[in-house]
Amino acid sequence: MSSEEYIPAPALSQKPQPPLSVTIPDPLSAEGPYCLRRPRLNEILANTSPSPWTLTAFMAYLSSNHCLETLEFIMDAARYRKHYNKMLSRAAGSDLPPLKDREYVQGLWDRLIEAYIAPNGSRAVNLPYEVRNPVMHLEKDVLPPAPGTLDGAISKTYELMEESVLGPFLNSFCPQSAHPGTVSIQHRATDETLGDDDN
Repeated sequence: MSSEEYIPAPALSQKPQPPLSVTIPDPLSAEGPYCLRRPRLNEILANTSPSPWTLTAFMAYLSSNHCLETLEFIMDAARYRKHYNKMLSRAAGSDLPPLKDREYVQGLWDRLIEAYIAPNGSRAVNLPYEVRNPVMHLEKDVLPPAPGTLDGAISKTYELMEESVLGPFLNSFCPQSAHPGTVSIQHRATDETLGDDDN
């Protein structure tokens, strides 16, 4: 027999090979130099998430999927809270903040309700009746409504974003398996994949 002749190994040609397995760790729990941890919604909204999952990218994704109103509502509610607290700080020992400040903050509240909470609002968030109704039917008072009045609506909006848009947004950059945890990819070794050639 010459050194140029090829004789297949008996074990490879007669016995089927067991499958080869590769385990891919779940990126939500994986850590290490080559594993990106997928950010949580609050990290994205605080703009502290790693690239490519930035707040700007999330806004673009929401806009392209026609659901930017959820993020706008959360941002406008935070803005309302900031102006409400500023209004209270200007009371300076008196019982009520200046009328001009109260009117300004009441205007912010009215716009929030008209745009996001009212059922036919220009950017209405899909809120259930039991969350929407109490906010819609508040009695007028000397002071605009406290920011905490929106807590239920904000919480529900976070929940909506986490359930409906966060996963697809994260997957738009790094597709994942439909199964949580680890994914096992199996490949059965064959004569062809091992380079067995009769030539």
